[in-house]
Amino acid sequence: MTAIDIVDLDCLGPDQRTQLAQIMTQAWPGWYGTAGQGDASADIAARAEGGDFPIGLAALIDGRAIGTVALSHQSFGQEAGETCWLTGLVVAPEHRGQGIAGRLVAAVADLAKRRGHASICTTTQSARSLLERQHWLHIRDVVDDDRAIWHVLSKSLAP
Repeated sequence: MTAIDIVDLDCLGPDQRTQLAQIMTQAWPGWYGTAGQGDASADIAARAEGGDFPIGLAALIDGRAIGTVALSHQSFGQEAGETCWLTGLVVAPEHRGQGIAGRLVAAVADLAKRRGHASICTTTQSARSLLERQHWLHIRDVVDDDRAIWHVLSKSLAP
């Protein structure tokens, strides 16, 4: 089995950052595609700056970036008092189903805990079962402008 490394985005070189930008654009073309308002490269750069938020992690196989996740201070579905969010979880399609997303989720939760956060939240349409296997709790549903339902989950980081 090939080793998977989870690293801070600030450790990545330009080629690895480009790989992540391509994965993000492929996963979310409505946001990062040519008609979207997002900029995957700029988001990766912001997550690699090493400040308080956002903070990004990447999954690497043999030096190739194949997934990413971020720790942010806000997200869609946020309510008062929720200040620590898992956002931007994505793994390249050819590497899905191998536990990489689960490793990224665990790593970002550990990062939040080491930074002193008591809990972490996320909003998802597709990763609810993955998160619940890692003891995240569904706390509510929210509806976006397109009337799509999103699930908000939370995980206590208390010892």
